[in-house]
Amino acid sequence: MCFVLHEDAYRATEALPFRRGAIYLSCMCKAESKRLNKILNRIESMRGVVILGNRRLAIKDFDRPVPGANQVLIRMRAASICGSDMHFYRSTPEELGDRAKWIAGHEVAGDVVSRGRSVDSLDVGDRVSVFHISGCKSCEMCKKGYAQYCLTPGGYLPLAKGQSVKPWRSSGGMADYVLAPAEICHKLPKGVSYLDGAILGCGALTAFSIIDKLGITARDSVALYGLGPVGLCALLIMKALGASVIGIDIKEERLKLAQKLGLESGVDASKPGVVDRVLGLSEGNRGVDVALDFSGSPEAINNAIRSVRSLGKVGLVGIGPRIGEASITPSSFMLRDVWITGILVSNVNLWFDLIRLMARKNLSFSPIVTETFPLTKAPEAFKLFDTLTTGKIAFVAKK
Repeated sequence: MCFVLHEDAYRATEALPFRRGAIYLSCMCKAESKRLNKILNRIESMRGVVILGNRRLAIKDFDRPVPGANQVLIRMRAASICGSDMHFYRSTPEELGDRAKWIAGHEVAGDVVSRGRSVDSLDVGDRVSVFHISGCKSCEMCKKGYAQYCLTPGGYLPLAKGQSVKPWRSSGGMADYVLAPAEICHKLPKGVSYLDGAILGCGALTAFSIIDKLGITARDSVALYGLGPVGLCALLIMKALGASVIGIDIKEERLKLAQKLGLESGVDASKPGVVDRVLGLSEGNRGVDVALDFSGSPEAINNAIRSVRSLGKVGLVGIGPRIGEASITPSSFMLRDVWITGILVSNVNLWFDLIRLMARKNLSFSPIVTETFPLTKAPEAFKLFDTLTTGKIAFVAKK
């Protein structure tokens, strides 16, 4: 008897967590056996984007991970490029080190396709957004939700860096499938898109974190320096909260996109007199209540401080290549009682607060996405994002 299993049947089982050897066929002809092996190899592998350095990428094949006891395997539906991915993209191979072997990306959402034996918080088929970092789960900071400040040496691992340990704790988001600890995967409510889920994993939550820390409300006027994707997320959140926003950027394209998203006033920072123009747009020319910087530029940071009124507040978020430069003089804030603070990404617990705000205000971050690509077009996607003229760029998988 010749048992022939057609390719369509295997495609239907692609999401199932079986490995070669779990299905046995007898009396199979040689040609059909060879064809079956090719199908099984494809089922067990996946494609992932690898950053090689010097603005080069590769799409490589990887073994599909099998989740451990407390992990889940997620089929990627949307994965977005973060500004921090571009830091690695522009680095040299020597600067990247082992990272040049890893799957890139950490903003991802998708469907759970398999889970470890100890996972009971998620089911196969659940739509999830993946928070982009994990910690040791045991130290004081992790228990408070601040995995980015994990006190255990080696405990803090962004999603992609989870590939630095054996077995993998997690894997990068720019792949057909993503391995993640179950505790950093959050179920997406009905009506929240995969694109929103991906952006929620890092960019949107980072923007919300500084807004929450500074207590921005409808009473506030805000100068928003840097209208890249995280800055645009901040714009949408602050508009939902009722704040008045002045946007500042050196790129005309990003100013125009921000205006389409509801920005009231824009200032072209490529021209001189930025602070004077911001002050001129503020009530009584006295300065804004709050200034946020998402650029990481020393000039923008200085301008942000000078843009606020006495007793104003400044939040620093952006990390650029010159972030280590000394750029603030004490007199710029001491003599006006200005409060300056900063954040490193977000407390994971704020994810639930932001989801509730999105539901109440009918808020979506999908409008900041200006281009989508399949994974196979990753070199083109990164090249376009590197121009600093776009909104968010994302990879979207076909159903």
